[in-house]
Amino acid sequence: MGDYHNFSIVGFWLRVEWLWQDPLPDELQVLRKLGLGKEVVRRRV
Repeated sequence: MGDYHNFSIVGFWLRVEWLWQDPLPDELQVLRKLGLGKEVVRRRV
């Protein structure tokens, strides 16, 4: 399918196949792939 890039949110993208994956991918793994994992983990702790 490919990657979706949103030009309204600079740098945001996601893999379209994640939306139909069963089961859905692990949220933290997706955030890490997006480059956000460490910041989110720190905020949640």
